[in-house]
Amino acid sequence: MSGAVHSGVHVGSTRLFGHPVFSEGLRVFFPLAAAYGCLMIFLWGLVLSTGISFAPAGSAVFWHRYDMLFGFVTAALAGFLLTATPAWSGRPRIAGAELGGLAALWLAGRMALWAMPAVGPGVVTVLHIAFFLWLLGRTAPALWTTNMRHLLWPVLLFLAGLALASRHVLLGSGYSIFAGIRLAEGAILTMVLTSLAPISMVIVNDAMTRSGREARFVPRPPMRHIAQIAVILHTLADSAAHSAQISGWLALAAGCAVLNVLCDWHRPGALSTPFSRGLYAVYLHIAGGLFLVGLSGVGAFPPDFQDAGRHLYMVGGISLAVFMVLSIAGLRHTGRPLRMAASIKAAMILLMTSALARAGNAALPFDYQPYGMALAWMCFSAAFAIYLCVYLPYFLRENAAG
Repeated sequence: MSGAVHSGVHVGSTRLFGHPVFSEGLRVFFPLAAAYGCLMIFLWGLVLSTGISFAPAGSAVFWHRYDMLFGFVTAALAGFLLTATPAWSGRPRIAGAELGGLAALWLAGRMALWAMPAVGPGVVTVLHIAFFLWLLGRTAPALWTTNMRHLLWPVLLFLAGLALASRHVLLGSGYSIFAGIRLAEGAILTMVLTSLAPISMVIVNDAMTRSGREARFVPRPPMRHIAQIAVILHTLADSAAHSAQISGWLALAAGCAVLNVLCDWHRPGALSTPFSRGLYAVYLHIAGGLFLVGLSGVGAFPPDFQDAGRHLYMVGGISLAVFMVLSIAGLRHTGRPLRMAASIKAAMILLMTSALARAGNAALPFDYQPYGMALAWMCFSAAFAIYLCVYLPYFLRENAAG
């Protein structure tokens, strides 16, 4: 009888983890990222518009920024690393029960954060750091053997940001609550600049080919490296919070360096597809956000524009980059051609509208700001809800024949 039970459990688990959804990292974590981004911002919108009290980490703003980074962005990062590192290194995919275990640990971290008053901050911290260490331990060796090993140092910086932010979770308000958040944001910006290089090379060359041009787009590493260094210098100054002016000037330098990366893009036909235009917009939003942060830091703009700039590069830069990677990889890794559905084009426009509405809110009269905020969070949630509706069936089925 015992053997039969164990056999049944084994067969059941084999069938579960043999499902196509557990065959590759993006099939699990991309839907989780989209669903969580949609849910988180929808709930955040309710907190803002109805005044309901929800602050599991002690501060509603800290919870919002913490969970968007270490919940939403981390899920997208996990899907990207678990999918890209086997493709780059030729090593076996992380799939089946281990992939399911990683997803379960990520979900446990989310539930623990939301229930932190009941489970305690120690459980939250352990679960979040354990997930990231497991992910890093399984992908770092493969990453190190490829020409993308330079992606490791911003990943480690992101882990340092998680550790600093978790210190606030453990110690409460006695610590500068946003230092770790700012460090993690800068790390993610650097990861975006790093990981978009090979992606944009494929997408821009595809766009040039489709427009009848000779495909010869190769992003020059020195321009990207200068942008990465400038972003990190601004991030370190911003996290230390010693001088707003120093941080501001470094943000302006970083914005200029990011715009400089786009010099390689100005070729006939390079922006002829919605995918290439979306990736181009990522750089523009990152640069624009850094300019707003910088101008506010040096005193040219009011202090409110610091927050506007952060939202511009977080929503229009990082979240749009996540959306583009989820869309491009979701097609390529499920056997589908690079054709953007009309609904996904609409979702991309909604996400950019969200970024501009949230950043532009700082310039609105106070009485109109709730309307700008409502437009921003509704557009963000709608964009990822549309993504989920379109792509979830792809992830739940075997690859398309063509």
